Amino acid sequence: MLTFRGLTLVVGAVAVAIAGAAYGVEEFVLVAISFAVVLVLGAVALASRAMAARGSLEIALRLPVVDLVVGQRATAELIVTNVGLHATPPVEVEDPALHWSRSLPGLGAGRARNSEPVAGAVRSLRLLLREPKRIGNPVRLPGLRSGEEVRVDVPVPTSSRGLLGLSPLGVWCEDPLRALAWRVATGPPTHVIVGPLPQRPAVAALRPPAGPGERARRAGGEREPAAPVQQASGQQASSGYEFRALRPYVEGDRITRLHWPAFARSGELAVRDFVEPASGRVTLLVDLRPSSYGSGEDRLEQVVSCAAGAGLEALEAGNAVELCTSSGERLEITPGADACRILLCALAVLGPARVSAPSSLRPGLLHGAGTKDAPVWATSALGATETVLVSTSDGARSALAGPAAEGARRLVVG
Repeated sequence: MLTFRGLTLVVGAVAVAIAGAAYGVEEFVLVAISFAVVLVLGAVALASRAMAARGSLEIALRLPVVDLVVGQRATAELIVTNVGLHATPPVEVEDPALHWSRSLPGLGAGRARNSEPVAGAVRSLRLLLREPKRIGNPVRLPGLRSGEEVRVDVPVPTSSRGLLGLSPLGVWCEDPLRALAWRVATGPPTHVIVGPLPQRPAVAALRPPAGPGERARRAGGEREPAAPVQQASGQQASSGYEFRALRPYVEGDRITRLHWPAFARSGELAVRDFVEPASGRVTLLVDLRPSSYGSGEDRLEQVVSCAAGAGLEALEAGNAVELCTSSGERLEITPGADACRILLCALAVLGPARVSAPSSLRPGLLHGAGTKDAPVWATSALGATETVLVSTSDGARSALAGPAAEGARRLVVG
């Protein structure tokens, strides 16, 4: 493709040729021909360089960590290695800062598998059309001898929470005059999760896990400790877990929980979903409705940061956390080595979300107050758990209704 310098030469040559033909100045025509010869020779030299570099450069991307928090400094390494038998010409790597993108897909992003073929087709089409070179501040690399490698630091933009994606970085060859460029290799794509900076709520500490008897007394004696029940496969659940329902398989689910009879009937993978006993559980309700925080994104970030602080406090106290959003999404997190990381990763991808239609596979649904955009909370046992609502002063009024509103603890921000 033509670089800016090459485009300038072409425009200049055409203008000189037109002027020479119009005014009968042969010198102008000769100058235009000279420009054309220079471009042809540059194309030949570029083809020779590209053939030497193409297939010889191997590009890898190394990330020290993939789970970060807002403001944490991190740098990825782009490693370019000459795996060929001959030296390669100098090349340029596109500006990494132009390839980062941020998204907030929500907790249900892992189930959107139907879009993968479409995304693959779009990527293939872009490669066929040769995406334009993203100049910015390119990184110039010298020629590499056989077996030699060079490392390029790629700063990770952690100023905002979300799922960061780094699209493939193009490596380009240029002719000696830098009028033409040819992409000879691309780096691998990658992603980084930037979680919220936890903000400890300025309220009384969450109560420690309660025993079954205390839970029954809190619920007015109406709820007894849950006993193990029969699973859908005919086996009994272990460790006091209760079978709730079947749900679609998502990446990361245990293979041992696959329900093969359902697969035989429908041809789609399904897993048995269990719920822990109510003892030692904190239900964390995060209000993501746009009407709750208006146009100020800072208030949404405060809500998510406060939810992170409350969730980490609950996990450190030994409680399981049931993370629920106002659009009906739900995630259970049990105390363990990776519990805090899982919580921050889940909160990292939460963005503004309107109330969605509930799914039949979700557990018990609880609606907020009867307003236009009342939230839908998909919970397992809201009445018998420690409930914490994180919202703004505007959203807290309509977030819960009925008995659930009386027993919930509210963390109001903004």
